[in-house]
Amino acid sequence: MLESDLEANALLKSMEPPLKLRFAPRLQRVQLQKGQTIHNQGQPVERVLFPLKGLIAIMSETLAGESVQ
Repeated sequence: MLESDLEANALLKSMEPPLKLRFAPRLQRVQLQKGQTIHNQGQPVERVLFPLKGLIAIMSETLAGESVQ
């Protein structure tokens, strides 16, 4: 991941430099498609995303079965 990518995300940008250096080798850039599901309820979390631009929505279902975004 490029240094400019680390500055594009507010959370990554706020990290102290030694912590950034520690995590940088584990970070990789991924391209997501519009409408792509990145996680399903009940599934194990396999990776954490730090968006550089765009929008990620969280969809949930109420007890009454209605969808909430």
